Amino acid sequence: MAFDGFTAGHVRALAALDDAREQSMQVDGRPMAQFIGELRNHMFCEEQFLFPILENALGIGLRLTRDLRAEHRLLRGLLLRAEQADEPERRARVLTDLRALASAHFEREERELFPIGERTLPSAAVTELERVLARMW
Repeated sequence: MAFDGFTAGHVRALAALDDAREQSMQVDGRPMAQFIGELRNHMFCEEQFLFPILENALGIGLRLTRDLRAEHRLLRGLLLRAEQADEPERRARVLTDLRALASAHFEREERELFPIGERTLPSAAVTELERVLARMW
C-alpha cells in the first residue's frame, strides 16, 4: 500500500540519523546533510500530500495530523540546533535527542495514522498518493 513508502522513509531517515550520530565527531558533514535531507523531505511529503489526502477523504481535520504537525515543528527545531552545533559533543547530544523524538514520532505514525488511512482512504486517493510518492522518492 502507499504507506510502505512512508515506512521505508522512516527506516531511511533513522539509518541516516544513526550515521550522522556516529560521524558527528568528524569534520565531514555528509552523513548529517543526508539525514537532514531525508527527514525534511519526509516531513514535506507528509504535510503536503499525506495529511491533506487523509483529511479530505475523511472530510475533517484530524486531531492526530495536527499533533503530528506539531511534532514536525519540534523535529525541525532539533534539526536546526544540530546544524548550528559548533562542538561535536553538543551535536551528538542533540542528535541523540532528535533520534528519540523521531523514533517515537515514526512509531506513532505507523501505529495510529497509517491504519486510519488503510481503513478509510478510497482507492482513488491511494492511487494519487502512490503517484505523488513515486515522483518524490
